[in-house]
Amino acid sequence: MVLKLLPRCQRNFAASCERVRCDRDKLAALLAELPEVTAYPPDANYVMVQPRRAAPTGTAISP
Repeated sequence: MVLKLLPRCQRNFAASCERVRCDRDKLAALLAELPEVTAYPPDANYVMVQPRRAAPTGTAISP
């Protein structure tokens, strides 16, 4: 059933993929500007970031 719909949806799917890539790249660029994190260049539909220093744990910030 889904495969029958594929030819009709192919253009919309391609446009959606392009929007995801564009948004992902914008997010990665904005994250790369933050001094607190290292943003790795994306090659998937997500952006990987790493804090540049260790974040406090729950026990360190709770009374």
